[in-house]
Amino acid sequence: MQVSSSAKDSNYSPLLLASALLIIVPLGAGILRVLLNLSMSASFATCVCAVFAVAALYFSIRRVNFSRTEFSISAVLAAVLCVVFYARMYHPLFYGLPSVGGGDAGNHVYWSRVFLTSDARIYHGLIYFYSMSYLVSFLGLDSSFADFRAAYYLTSFLFFILLAVVIVRALPKRTPARWLAYTALTAGLLLMPLERIVFPIFHYLQADGFYPQVASLSLLMLIAACYAVLRERRWRVFAVLGGMLLYRYSYALNLGDLILASSLILAGEARALDGALRFGLSLIALAAAAVAAYVYSRLLTVFGLEGSVIELAQATLMQGELAMYFGLAAAVYALLKQPERCGELIRLLIFSIFFGLAAFAFKFLYLFFSAESSYYLQKYSYHSLVLTTCCAVTAAAVLLPTLPPALKQRRFLQVCALTAFGTTSLYGMWAVSTALQPIRVSYEARAGRLRASSLTKLVDKNVWSEITETLARNRKKFGGFITPSWPQSNFTNASFGLYGELPLYKTGSVLIEPGHCVFWMSDQISLQEYKSGASEKLMKTVAELSSAAQAKHVYYTDPISGIERRLSHLCVE
Repeated sequence: MQVSSSAKDSNYSPLLLASALLIIVPLGAGILRVLLNLSMSASFATCVCAVFAVAALYFSIRRVNFSRTEFSISAVLAAVLCVVFYARMYHPLFYGLPSVGGGDAGNHVYWSRVFLTSDARIYHGLIYFYSMSYLVSFLGLDSSFADFRAAYYLTSFLFFILLAVVIVRALPKRTPARWLAYTALTAGLLLMPLERIVFPIFHYLQADGFYPQVASLSLLMLIAACYAVLRERRWRVFAVLGGMLLYRYSYALNLGDLILASSLILAGEARALDGALRFGLSLIALAAAAVAAYVYSRLLTVFGLEGSVIELAQATLMQGELAMYFGLAAAVYALLKQPERCGELIRLLIFSIFFGLAAFAFKFLYLFFSAESSYYLQKYSYHSLVLTTCCAVTAAAVLLPTLPPALKQRRFLQVCALTAFGTTSLYGMWAVSTALQPIRVSYEARAGRLRASSLTKLVDKNVWSEITETLARNRKKFGGFITPSWPQSNFTNASFGLYGELPLYKTGSVLIEPGHCVFWMSDQISLQEYKSGASEKLMKTVAELSSAAQAKHVYYTDPISGIERRLSHLCVE
């Protein structure tokens, strides 16, 4: 049974369209709010109406078709990837969102609220994750923690759904059975890279509070998927141009890399055109390169900023990256020699190579001239690593079965290309996996659902319940929460409306004023942790609160350590 040609040639993929809508609609609404200062509800309604109007017009004037076989295989693969991801990431003792000690999650709680209520341009307009948090708020969840958890898992699932779409579309599909066999091979080859590279990156970016960075991986995969899957050049060009705009509002750290990669892609697309179209697209590509240079210059102004981050061995990491890019280039050469058309996979690999090399070149030049690591440098490669790893595995599934025929037919250059791809990709993944060991320690504890010192709570549900009930019972405002845990301090205080960041955490600058209730951890373990690192002002505040006659105490058992904890509160009349 052959796969029908009309199905094979269709640009239309229901999963791709649904994923694109789930990304573009909330992000488009956020962009409208940033640009026009509309309310988020008005922006969202406008974007929904616009998208559905365009979709209705397009489907009314153009007949579309899709392969049910492709849809079924893609849906099954997407479901498997999402289930495996959820099973490895959801640690029930941490309610699905553990922390490795960073406090950025609390910052994003505050900035998300500010974006929705007052300042649309907060956080430089990087509002993709905040827009997704707004989208999941329609589910009626009960807290900012629940919204963040839903937004994190939703954007992660979207990444793996898009990855499944790209994999299935890029694989050889002469018959449904062969298509399914290649998909199963790809899924099998993915298991180890996912466990050693991709999942640890998704884990770490969430656990250290870098929510916009991990969420924007889904947008990056959408751009790569559209460029790979769309067969008409005009739609590919529109996808690349639109992707640059959308990525600007998701996460700016790798924006220069995407724009530079897009300029190279547009220049390549222009070569296949003639006359004015070729000149115009070449001009756009040149302008994009100039914009990339400007973005890099702006990035340099903040690249030296300090922050808390788990450091990686950059030399080993960069060796692995370079080996993987060389391997992908060899894969492209091998694919060009294949008798079957592999246009989707070749475009996917080219996108990954250009994006990854742009990131590698910037990081290399920065280290060459400064010779200093930095906060943003340590975070810089995560996007390109995830994309490159997934692309390399997909290419391996297609090229691995072609090695025996190439050896049998003594095609020397083909065998050399396949050998180069295999050896460099394996070495690259090994080097990258080795460099990622510092973040994989906490990932393995999370995936194994262990009680480990490498993981800590982002929220304490017992504390949250007591704060909520106390404020409602006494009809008071939240005056602050003092705890020796930095992640809990920033996230809890920001969630209940008091954004004090490090000063509040270090000094205990809570609002002990009429009409407010103040909360603090007062068990012996917490008191010892205060003494080991707290300021004199914080210790004085805790002592004053504890000595108040009106202070009340609640005891509960920590489900992780099994130790009895005490939460105290004081409501000022």
